[in-house]
Amino acid sequence: MAPEMFMTRDIDHTVDIYALGILLYELLGGQIPRKQHPPFQAVNPQPLPSLSQQRPELPAAIDMIIWKATAYQPHRRYQSARHLAQDLQALFVAPDDQYTVYRSLYHYKPAHRKPVSSALQNTSRKPPDQKRRSAPRSTEPAPPMPPRRRKRRHTGFLLLWLLLLLGLCSGIAFLSLIAAVSAKTTSHPAHAVIATYFDSLQQHNYQAAYHCLSPVYQKDHPLDDFIRGFTSTRDQHYEINNTSYQSPRQVTIEITLTATEVLTNGRTYRAVYIWTGTLQCNARDQWEILAIQQHLIARAEIAA
Repeated sequence: MAPEMFMTRDIDHTVDIYALGILLYELLGGQIPRKQHPPFQAVNPQPLPSLSQQRPELPAAIDMIIWKATAYQPHRRYQSARHLAQDLQALFVAPDDQYTVYRSLYHYKPAHRKPVSSALQNTSRKPPDQKRRSAPRSTEPAPPMPPRRRKRRHTGFLLLWLLLLLGLCSGIAFLSLIAAVSAKTTSHPAHAVIATYFDSLQQHNYQAAYHCLSPVYQKDHPLDDFIRGFTSTRDQHYEINNTSYQSPRQVTIEITLTATEVLTNGRTYRAVYIWTGTLQCNARDQWEILAIQQHLIARAEIAA
């Protein structure tokens, strides 16, 4: 097992490369490396014992391939089994002194490749005391290595997905805003009563405004007292803030009321009120104002 599998460390596909290197060591050496150590003591950063010293008929570069496949640090191993196979195949067609395992022979293209199996069979027939002869060095300079192609990053797809996600979020926000505005401005039968009430007050038609009130409210507030409450009001404008439903036949409407008033001292003021009215639907299915609460928020003097 790869060393990182014994520790709290993330593992990736290189643990399979490590296992492949151990398997290659067992096939060529006939024994398990470091078999005398318990499993958890096998986490050793030192390279495996040299296989070429145990079997002189094997090329010395086989140790470098196994050491790279079983490197202690995952990023120092082969990153794919194809690179490992290419190095093994190139080992038996390239001289020892021209072979460097730490530079992957991914772009190495020899004139004649021999299968790995036949190459191993040929080397196994040599007697143990016979040394492997090295081919003479070539005086010709090695051909330049072609530039490695970088993996094309799918930046276009990522950008497209980002734009789609941004558009989806914008659409959701826009629909939420439309829903909020629609919920705020949705017409309700009680709103028509409010419009009639304040339009009548604006036109100083207090009798019509008084008819928007319920009989219960009219009983507690006679018409004369109702009219006397607007003697100082010159004009007023309203804006519905919120409508809450107490029941299917009763609602509460909150309004911001802006009024121009002339007080007894003769000065003109601009006042802002929060007007809250409770409306109910009577037995004749007509909406009427049942109760009114009005709170002064601010008042400032203005030029007449």
